[in-house]
Amino acid sequence: MEKGALETRLRFSLHYEFVTRRAGQLACGSVVKEPRLGLVRVATVARTPAPFVHIGWADDDGPSTAAGRYHADQPFAVRVPGQADRLSIHRGLERAAWLNRPISRDTARLIAAHLHRGPTSSLYGFVTDGSITDDFFEELDQIQEDHQALRPWIRALAHYVVSREDLGPLRWESAAPPEQAQPRAPRDALPASAGDRRHRGCHPLVLVRKQIEADHALQLIDAAYALGFTAGRADGIAEAIRRPVWARWKAGVER
Repeated sequence: MEKGALETRLRFSLHYEFVTRRAGQLACGSVVKEPRLGLVRVATVARTPAPFVHIGWADDDGPSTAAGRYHADQPFAVRVPGQADRLSIHRGLERAAWLNRPISRDTARLIAAHLHRGPTSSLYGFVTDGSITDDFFEELDQIQEDHQALRPWIRALAHYVVSREDLGPLRWESAAPPEQAQPRAPRDALPASAGDRRHRGCHPLVLVRKQIEADHALQLIDAAYALGFTAGRADGIAEAIRRPVWARWKAGVER
């Protein structure tokens, strides 16, 4: 399970970090450093007579039947989204809430890249080409059950998907990587021209700031149209909405 396997498809880097959790706290889908197996994914967790748990492991590169019994207090290094990606997702959610719109497709893709459960999962397919399969929401249900702390991310991703009209691939290759936080330029970083010095009321920083705000507004408008409203498959979305899980998620994110 190499870190770069998915990133070669994404064309941007994912950021990870590791936290320590006890065996009794592990949830299905988590990527863990097992002392003998290396980096593997939790497939099953069964409570055995205290104080032990039985954990089954899966390898993203192929089927695996590895399993073991561990003391519930045994520590494991668990891979979680890194600070840079958490910040990008948080800002994406805040922007969507402020505009009262679904999150951007780049934010949705970044969330799915951290939630997927391997190359055979529906979310993995969504990350690679943007397509939505029939069991997409069943997978979201399971992830939400296993990872309650990620509920805001899951709901935002579901809202994005039910707001899309086109359920097919979106050609992610043309999409830019998610925005990264940029440091603000110091006030004296922009030199004033002779004209600026003559007209003290038109400070160059004010003009530049207004131009940035205008450009940002245009980018937000363009992003809104890129969310998937431009085209498409009305009969496909109507059929999908009739599916019970899809309808339940749609009702949930619209409340």
